[in-house]
Amino acid sequence: MNRSLTTRSRRAAILLLVASVGPACGGSGGSTATVQATTSTTSTTSTVAVPDVPPAEMCPTGQYPVLAAYALDDGQLQWVTCDTSRDMHIAVAADTDHVWLQIPYPAQTLRIDARTGAVLDTSTAPDPTFPADADRLRRTPPATPTVQVSGGQDDPLVGTEIATGTRRWTAVGFPVYDDVWAADATTVYVTSSDPTGATPGTWLAAYLIDTGEERWRADITDYSWPWHAGQGRVFTMWYDLHVLDATDGHELWRTDYGEPAGGFPRMFGAVTNDEMVFVSFTSVGSGGD
Repeated sequence: MNRSLTTRSRRAAILLLVASVGPACGGSGGSTATVQATTSTTSTTSTVAVPDVPPAEMCPTGQYPVLAAYALDDGQLQWVTCDTSRDMHIAVAADTDHVWLQIPYPAQTLRIDARTGAVLDTSTAPDPTFPADADRLRRTPPATPTVQVSGGQDDPLVGTEIATGTRRWTAVGFPVYDDVWAADATTVYVTSSDPTGATPGTWLAAYLIDTGEERWRADITDYSWPWHAGQGRVFTMWYDLHVLDATDGHELWRTDYGEPAGGFPRMFGAVTNDEMVFVSFTSVGSGGD
């Protein structure tokens, strides 16, 4: 059964957090909602304890949500990391202990405690190294050992045999951005539609990478795009997060925030570990918005 985890029905008690700050970061003061704060080269980042309210209300005045952790099984909000910067923040990797969050301009990578949301350190290295077992944002089109998927926002979705360059299949489907794909080892998950117009609207479709066979399709009841797949789940988002079972597409849980005034902050990516899904936010527009 699908469950909509509304603000009213989800736990309203404030989650008490104990945040630790890495020695490489200097401390700074914060509002009464701030558990611990650190200063980076461009902004002040803090971890706050909040009830499950819309993203625009998650942080103290003058700060914006950049990362939130939700329990993987039931969607309970665990913590929120806030920042004085409105910059785009992208969750790029996660393991049991850490989450890595990147700011594109100027390039920075924040290493965050997965249990508390505290920023441990900040790096400006152009190609940071993540643990081999970390879940990672997919920046390239998915593939199996035999078939490479290609396509984009405005390009056909096709599967090409790697050994011969022969096209095996073509399907109607497009990712949220040309370089953002939701896929696992066998399946690519994309927004799809009927090119004939006989079936109106769009839906989420799951295609086997090797054959192009449609495994399932699922209706998305609001504006939401597939951004990531992991832990047997597909994560679709824009203003709200939908978590679907990757096996058959049924919805496990979702948030119910709705569109914020002015369209921001909104969700901008996800990575996961065994216990939580980490959702990043942006408060500025990007190409395609």
